Amino acid sequence: MPGFFYIADSDPPVEEEPFVETNTYRATRKDLTIDHVLNRMGRRSPAYPDTQRLFKVLFVLVYDPDRPLPTEDVNEVRHYASVMERDFAKATGNRGTITTAFGTPTSPRRRSARH
Repeated sequence: MPGFFYIADSDPPVEEEPFVETNTYRATRKDLTIDHVLNRMGRRSPAYPDTQRLFKVLFVLVYDPDRPLPTEDVNEVRHYASVMERDFAKATGNRGTITTAFGTPTSPRRRSARH
């Protein structure tokens, strides 16, 4: 993994003002390597390739049961769920997947061996 950096002690503080590309900031560049991360966080457990690949995420739409549930709201939640599934796969280089399906897939029932 190539080295990376973060900005510390910015003036003005970045967290207090919206970052504007055209503004000038004073800050300290802090260079890091993967060794810094490993020293701080430890090795990954479980180690690759025995890592989780499928993540389940549930989207919940809260509504007033005394009023009709707007179809547009349901469609919007479904849209955000599909965008999250797509973007997560892209962000992980298709090494990870999110499913937003509720419940478990049904499998065919097996017959008892006894007759």
